[in-house]
Amino acid sequence: HSITDGAGRAPLTRSVLYYYVQNRYPYADLDPEGIYLAGTESFVDERSVPVTWDDVKDAEPTYYEAPGKAFRLSEKDIVKDNIETEYRFMVDEKEFIKLNKSQDASPSILVSALLAEMTWKLHPEIDENIVINLCMNMRPGLSNRHSHLPLFTTIPLTCRPSLKEFALDMLCTSMRGMVILQSEPENVRYIYKQMLQTFEQLHEIPDIKDRMELTAKGMYGEGGLLASTFITSYVGRSDLGCLSPYVKAMFTTVDAIPDGGVIIEITSADGKFFFTFMQDFSTDVYVRTFTDLIRERGLTVSMLGSRPILAPKVKLPKL
Repeated sequence: HSITDGAGRAPLTRSVLYYYVQNRYPYADLDPEGIYLAGTESFVDERSVPVTWDDVKDAEPTYYEAPGKAFRLSEKDIVKDNIETEYRFMVDEKEFIKLNKSQDASPSILVSALLAEMTWKLHPEIDENIVINLCMNMRPGLSNRHSHLPLFTTIPLTCRPSLKEFALDMLCTSMRGMVILQSEPENVRYIYKQMLQTFEQLHEIPDIKDRMELTAKGMYGEGGLLASTFITSYVGRSDLGCLSPYVKAMFTTVDAIPDGGVIIEITSADGKFFFTFMQDFSTDVYVRTFTDLIRERGLTVSMLGSRPILAPKVKLPKL
């Protein structure tokens, strides 16, 4: 994520797959429509900065609300260790979309609501806010379609104890309202303004250790990306075009788990939705409860195994 994000990475994935399939199956009739080929001209908004400081300097936090302290699963007795583990499972795409429509939801909203349901089911006594950071692509709000730079942010969905008694569809509707409000272009510009100010502050610090300490505070301090209870991420339906017949599964693994919590990455391929359930501990209690909630809605969940988080460790270069 220091280089790009899911939406910025997707065109590169398609390009690499295109050349791989072309080489692997030389007689395949591949239509390159929508794929960035080597030697083609890049887009203007792909080469330039997403927006200038003048574009965002006057943005106000009209729709911005700090989420405050979030409940952590590690505060309860179910979590016994801090061994990062991921679980993979899949559901039928048509069935999952049908469930989304019946609950006034999108994939990321439905998953967020089910995470809240899971938490209240296992910990009905908690009176703290469950905070779910829902990943959002800022490109539409910044009127920039093609930038490859990391332009993701998160929308905090704050589930107060008063929402415990909500039916799933009402919970999804409530979360949709939070997303709609915080997706306003003015809010996106304000968030981007904050990012620019943070980067400027970092660049003024000469010592790499001090930079890392400031970054850690921003990530793990109250309201930070990794201080939430959960993170949900869904880039959108994978538009692989002519490559679709060659892709049977697609997963995303990231080393970005909330402290004592869970991040779910959602992808789609070959008529299925694939889920990577990554957690800051080893017990399978939460993933079993989460998938049971999906099954209770009539869907078949196919578990595809578990393993340690296999994400590259990045060492920052010295100045």
